[in-house]
Amino acid sequence: MLGQSLVLNSITKSVRTWAFSASPVSFYTFRTTLQGKVVDDIDLIPGSLAEIPVEGSLLGPTYICLIGRQFKKTRKGDRFWYEMADGVGAFTRDQLVEIYKSNMARIICDNSDRIENMQKSSFIVKSANNPVLKCEEIPKVDLSKWKAFY
Repeated sequence: MLGQSLVLNSITKSVRTWAFSASPVSFYTFRTTLQGKVVDDIDLIPGSLAEIPVEGSLLGPTYICLIGRQFKKTRKGDRFWYEMADGVGAFTRDQLVEIYKSNMARIICDNSDRIENMQKSSFIVKSANNPVLKCEEIPKVDLSKWKAFY
């Protein structure tokens, strides 16, 4: 099995290691197909793929945990990540506030000749929660926060 060749734990051992609030449930339905084997014989990868997806997701709880933990570790371990306060070339708090204002709607407004109105979340269809705004109403990034550095 792939998991064994990668020296991965079984799915039940992995899930218990991450201290989920309850024991794994969905893969216990495999008991009838295991033919005398134990649930601990299920590899992490196929066992995770066989889980019932969490509502609103394509993935089961184990893969959601795996991906979330890996993303967090990747971000925290990247000294060049723009939000790292003590990283190389770190942005100031004021600069980060301005960066967070930036969005695609503002970029489209700034770089298009004829667009005067745009919904704030440009990739989401207009609705009561995402109304169309005049371009002047969409917050701009204040580049003066970088002036002292150049």
